[in-house]
Order: sequence, then structure tokens, then C-alpha cells
Amino acid sequence: MDFTLEQFTEFLLTTILGVILLGAVGSILGGLLVFLVKKIFVLSVERIRKYSPANRMLFPLKRSYFTAIQLRTEYVTEAYEFEYPLYVVKKLIIFALDAVIFICFALLTAIVSIIYGLDRPILLSYLISFMLFFFWKMLKTAVHSSALVGENVRISAHKIDGKTPKKYCPKERLSIKNKPN
Repeated sequence: MDFTLEQFTEFLLTTILGVILLGAVGSILGGLLVFLVKKIFVLSVERIRKYSPANRMLFPLKRSYFTAIQLRTEYVTEAYEFEYPLYVVKKLIIFALDAVIFICFALLTAIVSIIYGLDRPILLSYLISFMLFFFWKMLKTAVHSSALVGENVRISAHKIDGKTPKKYCPKERLSIKNKPN
């Protein structure tokens, strides 16, 4: 039996068996389509979470933070009593230099934009890129330096800060109380 396309279309649309057959095939294809779309959606969401630009941008900060914590836990022993404070001071000096360079580039960018406006876009874009680079470097160093200080030191500093007066009073005198041995 030889069906033409018109006869087959008429069979599917006019007979009960054709409508049932169309419904069954449509349901199967719809189910497969829903399954595939769900699979693709779940994989794409996982990939977006894993490789999102925010995670990539924040990774150097997280890495710097966890590196500093690892350094603190490994090298704060009696054997490295002197090297660790030197390392912390070195990191703080690097942070200060990064901050000074960032401020210089920010001021230079502001001066160039005031004097030339948008007449020199290449110069302005270079200055902005250097400014952003040194801001990122300063931020990384700040996160690293803040992680070098232990949690017990932060808690002690918070307690001491709570006990010291917030406003100047000539009657009160700041004094240092030694810990009992």
C-alpha cells in the first residue's frame, strides 16, 4: 500500500487512530524534548556557577586570603618567631606602596581628564587601566595582609577597642594594663 503525503496527512488528522498516533508520537517527542532541555539547563547552570566571571575575578582574592592563613598556621611557631613579623611588615609596606601608587594614578587620571577632557582618549585609557591595575593589586595585598593576623588577635583588639574611650576627655588617661602571668 503506497501512501502519498497528502493521504498520510489526511489519515492522521481525520481518523481516530491517526489522532491517537499523533498524540502518542507528540507526547514521546515532547517528553524527550523536556528531558533534554532540563539536562542542558542543569549543565549550563552548573557551568555558569563554576566558571562565572565573578568567581574568576574573586579567585585571586580568595587565593591570597587562604595562602596567608596557611602561612600563619604553619610559620607561627617558635622556630620562625622573628621571620613571621618581618613578613607581615613587608606585606604592609607593599600595601602602603600599592596604595600610594594607586592614589598617584588616580590623581594623574583626574588631572588629565580635567585638562584634556576626552581629547586624548588613548592617554586617558592607559591611565585608567594602570589605576585599575594598582587598585586590584592593592586590594589583593590588603586581603592577604588582613588574613595574616589571627582570629584571637582580632578578638583581643576588638575587646581592647571596646574598653578604650571613643572621645577625648582630659580627665581620663589611657593606660596599658599588663596581663597577669
